[in-house]
Amino acid sequence: MTGEYAVYINLLKTFTACFNLLVFLFLFKTKMNILLVLYFILFLVLIIGDVSVINFVIFVLALSAYGDGNKNIKTYAYSKLIIVLIIIISSFLFELNSNNIIYDYVRGTRFTLGFTNPNTASMMVFDILIALAYLYNKNKKVITISLLLIICVNYFTDSRTVLFAYLFFLFLLFLNDKVLSFLKPIVTRMFLVFFVFSLLIAFLHETILNSFLNNRPHMYYEFLVNHSVNLFGYSKGLTRDGLIISADNSYLRILIQLGIIYFLIHSILMKKIIGKLFIGKDYLGVKIILSILFYDIFEQFTIAQGSVLLVFIANYLISEKMVKTKLRH
Repeated sequence: MTGEYAVYINLLKTFTACFNLLVFLFLFKTKMNILLVLYFILFLVLIIGDVSVINFVIFVLALSAYGDGNKNIKTYAYSKLIIVLIIIISSFLFELNSNNIIYDYVRGTRFTLGFTNPNTASMMVFDILIALAYLYNKNKKVITISLLLIICVNYFTDSRTVLFAYLFFLFLLFLNDKVLSFLKPIVTRMFLVFFVFSLLIAFLHETILNSFLNNRPHMYYEFLVNHSVNLFGYSKGLTRDGLIISADNSYLRILIQLGIIYFLIHSILMKKIIGKLFIGKDYLGVKIILSILFYDIFEQFTIAQGSVLLVFIANYLISEKMVKTKLRH
């Protein structure tokens, strides 16, 4: 992004990051060893300097400081719904960000719906709908309306990923919980499974898969070839000629931009969160996280746009904090 719109967005991110940081510093209470790990992660992302990543981490810390998991999900879902609706309605009424409408000679006109990219718009809608599915606990009316909305969004944005991801979510939604429980050893490690799958896609960039996936395999391959992997990632971001080099894959972005240490921390965190949901028999929560992890293969969903997964991470920190508190008493 360039120009005044980019300046506005970055200022907004910086303001919200500072606000969330203050909330975290004043409200969060936990054991010193957990606090040190969280501060280390915060220090790591501050060194990297990516405004979005910094904001996401501090957002998670702020929510975990608040200490109410159910309200976190509810507030996140409805706040994001209101904001996204305002943006989409404004995009049609006032031609907000209309210069970013994409004209593709193959795919035709793709509308951004007021966002910087059609894919961003579809990710935002998908994120809200799966959060609402969690709140309304698989309500058939909510699921049906959500599917219709996904089809509508796909029509305007021509983002096939959102359609495939929601169909994947529906498949998981109607999958018997006993089957999911039987596959627990694999399911808890799906972050690593999807990461390996991403690497496999990258090395199939010279096959027909490349055209089917809209050049993503080649993009992944180029991303891996042009950037080395190190412990702490890239302190100045992945840039070339002043532009951020993208991969449309959260796993590769985390590994290369944030480094091996954060990648391992994130992998362990995903395993623990999914394991915790299994213990609480929250199979719907497991299915939602799996859907986000699936989306992350084809888009920079969690790493660039944020998702309800951040709230699940915060709620996991809250539950761990509560357990530690009970043990001390």
